[in-house]
Amino acid sequence: MIKKAFKKFFKKKYPYSPVAILGRKSVERILGADIVKLKKLEAKQEKEKSNEEKIEAKETIETFETKSKKKAEKKNKKIKKSKAPKQSS
Repeated sequence: MIKKAFKKFFKKKYPYSPVAILGRKSVERILGADIVKLKKLEAKQEKEKSNEEKIEAKETIETFETKSKKKAEKKNKKIKKSKAPKQSS
């Protein structure tokens, strides 16, 4: 009985959205925006999110590699300085 009351309360007044009545292209022109189906929008957002995660992972790897290279270069310089023959004057 309560379900019926909620169904009536949340029932759409019109079976179609304003976009369906006015037409997708005309609404796009009026609003100046693209109208996309929800499924396509969700798929696009998931794709962008995964691309961002891949880019972030790649950047962290690159920064780690550059830091390790710098450390290795500093060690090599110290080793070269210590191995260089000292000049006596």
